[in-house]
Amino acid sequence: MDTRQSTVHFGSSGNAPMQPSGGPDTKKILTLTAFALTIAILLCFCAVIITEIVYKVSGGSDGGEIADVGYKNLSLSSDEVNKGELLIINNSYPLKDKSNADELENVYNYNLSNPAEYYYLKPLEISLLPVTIEAFNKMTDALKKETGFDEIQLAYGYMIPKPETLECDHQHELGTSVDIKIITDSGTYKISDNEQVARWFADNAHKYGFINSDPNGEYGHGSDERVASTQFRYVGIAHATYIAAEGLDLEAYVELVKSKHKYSGNHLKINGADGSSYEVYYVASSGSTTKVPVPENYQYTVSGDNIGGFIVTVDLSKPVK
Repeated sequence: MDTRQSTVHFGSSGNAPMQPSGGPDTKKILTLTAFALTIAILLCFCAVIITEIVYKVSGGSDGGEIADVGYKNLSLSSDEVNKGELLIINNSYPLKDKSNADELENVYNYNLSNPAEYYYLKPLEISLLPVTIEAFNKMTDALKKETGFDEIQLAYGYMIPKPETLECDHQHELGTSVDIKIITDSGTYKISDNEQVARWFADNAHKYGFINSDPNGEYGHGSDERVASTQFRYVGIAHATYIAAEGLDLEAYVELVKSKHKYSGNHLKINGADGSSYEVYYVASSGSTTKVPVPENYQYTVSGDNIGGFIVTVDLSKPVK
């Protein structure tokens, strides 16, 4: 700032300031103009910083591009729409591909080499996908450590339902659904019969990637049989976190991603219960082969929805070097 504007000039007598002879004070005008420009620049700079902060906090996305993410196209066949952890499966959308059966592991045998179980296994023939077994082991381990409760029975895993069974059973074709009971000396009970256990699962299942797809524990596993168990389905921590926070079911969640979070639009930003940041977007299937944009420098997963598209989940906490 030009300090000369505040300097007092004295006349020859040294007793009184000299008065301007008339007309505008050019130096003063220039100084004020420079000051105004400086303020304007500072305000613009602050606006840019505030906008960037708001953008990051709100999880904004510009035209389908995650900040600092480079994309490449992954070519997926139309059959891939029927594979993944986010499939909508019911009488209207049956599972067309049983290839995941090749990836199943017997839970009992898996835990022999990976001992981390805090539950009863009956029958011993139950099979699940390894990712589901790992997540279920972690969840029941945490239940034991936090509550001391370990009277859980894993009652159902992968199975192909009979034609007359209820729709709920279709979930078991995926190898990611488990039916669990509370087991005591006098029999087995629904999780909802134990308030402490029911509350723990309600508050914590999503931290391990599970959603409760049978909140009342009343679904059947045969034409005349109704069992006292509760079904949980593994969908991944990012999706389970959002579903639990918003009180959605899986169908409503998939529809939300499909309709409002396409790759070309605003991606869904999720702060996962595991502390990781995720970004989720949808790509519709087209023809026999679909080019799905995926990040080059972050870990990601792709799941079909069993209807007509793909859901990409990017883990922004795991860059690929």
